[in-house]
Amino acid sequence: MTDCSSSLSRLVVVGANHRSSSLIIREKLVADGDTVARLLGRLKDVGLGCAVVIATGDRLEVLTLHDSAAAVTEIVTRAFAETAELELNDLTGQLFIFEGEEAARHVFAVTATLDGLIPGDPHVRDQVRSGHELSVTAAMSTPELDALIGAADEIGERVLLESGIAARPASLATAAVHLAKDVHGDLSSCTCLMLGAGDMGELLARHLHRFGLTEFILVGEAANREEHLAQQLGGRIVPMDGLAEALTQADILVSSLGTRGSLITSEMTEAALKQRKQRQILLFDAAIPGDIERAVGELEGAFLYDLNDLENLVMEGRMESNTALEAAWEIVESGLMSYVRGEDDAREIPVIGVLRQRLEILRGDVLAQPQGANAGSATALFMEKILKDLSGQLHAENSERSAGSMEATLRRLFGLTGGKDR
Repeated sequence: MTDCSSSLSRLVVVGANHRSSSLIIREKLVADGDTVARLLGRLKDVGLGCAVVIATGDRLEVLTLHDSAAAVTEIVTRAFAETAELELNDLTGQLFIFEGEEAARHVFAVTATLDGLIPGDPHVRDQVRSGHELSVTAAMSTPELDALIGAADEIGERVLLESGIAARPASLATAAVHLAKDVHGDLSSCTCLMLGAGDMGELLARHLHRFGLTEFILVGEAANREEHLAQQLGGRIVPMDGLAEALTQADILVSSLGTRGSLITSEMTEAALKQRKQRQILLFDAAIPGDIERAVGELEGAFLYDLNDLENLVMEGRMESNTALEAAWEIVESGLMSYVRGEDDAREIPVIGVLRQRLEILRGDVLAQPQGANAGSATALFMEKILKDLSGQLHAENSERSAGSMEATLRRLFGLTGGKDR
């Protein structure tokens, strides 16, 4: 079993994300709470004594403390393959590895929503917290991992509140999410109608799903791609002749067929709006050529955006987004420095460790005397107070020339040897 009572130098993160892995692999690795719990169990069974699994829509990664990053990589690769029913070869070149301070920086960046497909996605912090909670429940966390996740979460909150990173869309998909929230607010009560399953339409639908939209209707043939997408999004498929009826149920329409004809006409949309008692419909035409008649956008209660419209929104916000990203990274780097400095301060200076051993010998001599057992707690408290005061003074003097002379004096006073590496 791995000893997890360690420091920053033993921190390792291994995983798959949008930078390291193909979409096909990431889709197979997508994990819910039950999958994460099973993965934690596998890791524990093979001897990884502590781990936090972070699972989001575009990543699955394991954070742990270990002496060997290579050993962790082998363990995690096997656990991923078994959990996702993949061959080991399928994961060759698909995983990233970070160690030490770089691993801590990565955790800070993920929690601050800077390392995902959607910068500023507030759900990521919740997913990191959920992964940590599962680890705590499974007795797979440690005080060191708790402290890291806690520090990263605080910085993540600062980033979202202070940087403005979530204020402007950084991609077509995030622009669609922003518009959907502007029109409908909470997406969890909305229904999305998908006309076709083209690449861009699927991308928009997946992002809407990540931000809370759970009700999907797919119009078209029950082909493999539509069936697969319907299963993943929790939707249902209706035939093409049911399009007009399905439109009456749609709060959001995503169309990506591109059949060189206006499948969604103003007359059809107007009829749907009447049946919906003018409840608004947001329509995304992600097809080239478009599937939706432009006149639809002139109807009261209908909001039509094509790919050009979404691109314009992204371009308007790009300058502000770049500024926000810079501000966010400054917050992360500042928070990381504080965390690392705190980690360094928590480490025992070598001379203090040697002095602790010497005092333990003296304390043992005291306890060996008659009535010595009754003095046990008192001597222990006395030792800790002396060592804490000395350690604090040495840390305070660490950048001063006097630190070396203080240590030399301690060694002479107590006849100490060893522990000279600073």
